[in-house]
Amino acid sequence: QSAFDILLLYLSAISPDGGAALEDPSSPQYQAAEWLFSNPNLSTYSETEINQRYALATIYLSTDGDNWTLNNGWMEESTPECLWVGIGCETALVTSRSLSAMSNTSSKGLRGITNNNNGDDNKRRAQETMMIVKKVQLFELGLSGPLPSEIAILTDTIDISAYGNSLIGTIPDAIADITGLEILQLDGNLMTGALPSGIFDLVELTKVRLESNSYTGILPSTIGKLSKMEVFRVDANMLSGMLPEEMSQMTALTDLWVSDNAFTGTIPDMSGAAGAEDMYFHNNALTGVMPAPMCELSSLVVLTSDCAGTPPLVECSCCTKCYPEGR
Repeated sequence: QSAFDILLLYLSAISPDGGAALEDPSSPQYQAAEWLFSNPNLSTYSETEINQRYALATIYLSTDGDNWTLNNGWMEESTPECLWVGIGCETALVTSRSLSAMSNTSSKGLRGITNNNNGDDNKRRAQETMMIVKKVQLFELGLSGPLPSEIAILTDTIDISAYGNSLIGTIPDAIADITGLEILQLDGNLMTGALPSGIFDLVELTKVRLESNSYTGILPSTIGKLSKMEVFRVDANMLSGMLPEEMSQMTALTDLWVSDNAFTGTIPDMSGAAGAEDMYFHNNALTGVMPAPMCELSSLVVLTSDCAGTPPLVECSCCTKCYPEGR
């Protein structure tokens, strides 16, 4: 095997798709692998650096990085990925992994262009202080294209913010692998498809902003797991189905926007969110009566529904604004 083949084996092992995209030489993934292999500093990289540089390079190449409005540092061989614009890192103790454990070849095979096993795997697994990617903040930079699943290789990320771009396609299912994710902001893009069910298993989430896209499908009952959620916005999409009763378990909410979709059924009782300030339910197909306990929320500043018209779709005596407007 050539040294490049060994690299491809390793990258396939860490890729969410098992390396399927790496089989296509025209793919951003393959091009990212070529870029990584061409770097004369490759022999000095830890596995963590290889993972991070590959994941970020794939994002760059998938979203037309050369034409971002700002891309300082990106894809520069001598610039650490933690100094690339929009990337935030923190130091952490990590256990170094040998490439042999991932690809059945020794790490020296990748770095030293040989397949000899020096028997130093135990030493290579010692803990080291590394710079770990924690934030991917690429908002309003002109990203264009799909968000690749390789973003999930950045498993320690707590903040993915890529709002105000021209991203297309779906949210990668693999994003569910980023189990410590706290902030996900992809609003104001051109994204489509259903919301991955795995998002609703990310119990550390505190802010999700996905408004102003073209997402379809439903909100699952597992949304109730998001007990730390403070801001949840999916307004101005094409979501449908009923609002799950389990939403009432999102007791940390301050802002809830589900307006401008095609939701049906009744409005769930969100009065458990004692600190709620803004709740927008209008421009849907919701019917029934606004739950009375919600009218007792002292913190509530804005509450909207389709409570205008004769008869109104929603009966609401405490809404601060009724839609459709002008009725």
